[in-house]
Amino acid sequence: MDQKKLKASIIVLIFFLIIFNLYYFSGYIVTRVLCSKNTIINIVAHQDDDLLFLSPDLIHNIESGRCVKTIFITAGDAGSNSTYWTTRENGIETSYTLMSKTDNIWVENQIIVKNNKILIYNLKNNPRISLIFLRLPDGNFKGTGYNNHNYQSIAKLWQDKITSINTVDNATIYTKQSLINILLELMKVYSPIEIHTQDFIGNFGDGDHSDHYATAYFTHEAEKKYTKPHIIISYMDYAIVSNPENVFDEDLLKKQKAFFSYAQYDNQALHQNYTPWLMRQYKIYLKSNQKIK
Repeated sequence: MDQKKLKASIIVLIFFLIIFNLYYFSGYIVTRVLCSKNTIINIVAHQDDDLLFLSPDLIHNIESGRCVKTIFITAGDAGSNSTYWTTRENGIETSYTLMSKTDNIWVENQIIVKNNKILIYNLKNNPRISLIFLRLPDGNFKGTGYNNHNYQSIAKLWQDKITSINTVDNATIYTKQSLINILLELMKVYSPIEIHTQDFIGNFGDGDHSDHYATAYFTHEAEKKYTKPHIIISYMDYAIVSNPENVFDEDLLKKQKAFFSYAQYDNQALHQNYTPWLMRQYKIYLKSNQKIK
């Protein structure tokens, strides 16, 4: 091969490598360029918590074109095997696709953050939308954990009853501090101007799920170390049933559709009445650390 042909082949190869990398890292590029002042991070325990407690704010943010990155702390396995929690992940992907009004095609990326493997799924036709699955074990309602994961729970991790916790796929081990650090690093990567999470005002044992509180506590601890100007919002969980209904008309219809598109993938959700939570959304805490320009 002469030098001209060799140079031409190298140029073609470089061209295709650039195209491949642009496609592969499209979610990253969109995040850095389009989402620099427009990102919301939701951090919740289970795959339906955002649909029940952070919505219809969630729907409004997606529909308005904001960059929405949702982190699911646990696998939501409820003591079941991988078939159940992977199906729940498929369900939340379907729901976000519906809310985004696009095709249900996701681009999977596995990144290493502070020696921990993190799974990120970017919606192909709307990479402003990302789902991040940490896959820690469901802690059971009272934080006791389940037998198949050695009774580990993020509530126990927060309360220093255990020193570490394994993900359900055995990909990563977290300590209390490393979990806080991971959340902080993801905040730094995505640079959100708003962080939405669950109830960090309430306390373990007062009638809500232990994973809800633990997730919110970990989030709040990381958020306090995140220095970029931002707002943090804490949403009430199961306790909202004591408050008046405040989700009506089109918002209620959209929230129901988003939830039931997910529920088709969750056999436990299909056999419970979620109407009281679908008809309500309440913020329990809202605070800005600095003036946001």
